[in-house]
Amino acid sequence: MIGIKEMTLRTPAKSKRDHRVSLLLAFVAFVCGAQFASAVTVGGVDIGDLPPGKSVTITFQNKIDSPVAAGTTQISNQATVSGNNFSSVQTDDPDTATANDATLTPLLETADLSIAKTGPAAFTLGNNNSFDYTLTVTNHGPSANSGGFTLTDTLPTGTAFVASGSTAGANVSGQTVTYTNTTGLAANASASFTIHVAVDSSAAGTVLQNAASVATTGTADEANGNNTSNSVATAVSKADTAVTVISAVNPSNLGQMVQFTATVSSASGTPTGSVQFSDNGNALGAARPLTSGVATIKTSSLTSGKHHIGAAYSGDTNFAASSGSLAGGQKVRGGGTPTPTPSPTVRPTATPTPAPSATPSDIQNLSTRQRVGSGENVMIGGFIITGHAPKKLLIRGLGPSLESKNINDFLPDPMLELHGHKGALITSNDDWRSTQEAAISATGLAPKRDKEAAILI
Repeated sequence: MIGIKEMTLRTPAKSKRDHRVSLLLAFVAFVCGAQFASAVTVGGVDIGDLPPGKSVTITFQNKIDSPVAAGTTQISNQATVSGNNFSSVQTDDPDTATANDATLTPLLETADLSIAKTGPAAFTLGNNNSFDYTLTVTNHGPSANSGGFTLTDTLPTGTAFVASGSTAGANVSGQTVTYTNTTGLAANASASFTIHVAVDSSAAGTVLQNAASVATTGTADEANGNNTSNSVATAVSKADTAVTVISAVNPSNLGQMVQFTATVSSASGTPTGSVQFSDNGNALGAARPLTSGVATIKTSSLTSGKHHIGAAYSGDTNFAASSGSLAGGQKVRGGGTPTPTPSPTVRPTATPTPAPSATPSDIQNLSTRQRVGSGENVMIGGFIITGHAPKKLLIRGLGPSLESKNINDFLPDPMLELHGHKGALITSNDDWRSTQEAAISATGLAPKRDKEAAILI
């Protein structure tokens, strides 16, 4: 701390001779109103001869060490004037009525508070629309802040204060958040505050601007140019999404029911909204709602040939729109009206009484092939078993293995159902290894492809 002082020395106007004058400066500190026992002599100034009625003004600076001793409230300053032809005298404070008294300078304690703020430069909306602001108050001294301070932050439009995750003790009024410190802050110490905010989807496409301020409620802060923080700019955007499309059956046969599934994904959560499927650029049915990020559609109306199947995601308040397509497209086989091969019917025949030397004959294998559709166009085969002796029968539904026979429009994933003579379902199978794998393999007649079906009874 530096103070500037002025002293004016004047000789009596009636004096008939010059006075040779020197000035001795002294400083005394007062603590709680009580003067220290000793004075500190700073130095002497030789003024030279001073003619009668003349004056000289001396200006000087004094520096007070920081920090000063605890409880120091003022500084006492007085000079002694001496010469070779008069008695020494002490300077007088002209602002008081007392003669030859020292000049008392009150000491003002100051604590320079500053505030800084941090936050994200960019924020992406999603399922968790919130982030943190961090505010740091620092006391640069020279004195401790006694009595505390108040921190104020007015949150930008599109955000809202969230108590969970924020520093406790906030007073919230609308968009204004206030923290009050009553314990003070030591010199060169800092205190941090976290403000957790929720971001509304309406903020998408905007830049949030926010700054905070600090004000002392105790020790004076004369350097208030740093009482407002830097402004934090946060660009808010919708979350990116991606769409993938798969087909349940590809290639498929003409008239076959095919299900397409679109999955909308994002690194920021699970999107909502709807998906519009398309076939060669034309809408395929109505838009389908997303359930846990997934939408599906079924159709049996695809014509033969190759189809570009697309899926366009609408986007929602937090997630951006996007689109995708079925890799390689959907292939539909067939054309024209094929002539089905009639399904043979095994009819019971009378069992003749064999001659003692004759070997009875039985059917070892019976097969049929026919184009398979859906609904009323499924393939139905029937058989009747007679006699009283137990018989073992293996029923197979083959598709992919027909490719080795140069049949290109095979059923890629056949399914079997076995019904009784009154129509009741007895059992069914989709992939033969899924149920009776060991028993079917033991027959030596197991299907060659895993996607083919078989039932052993």
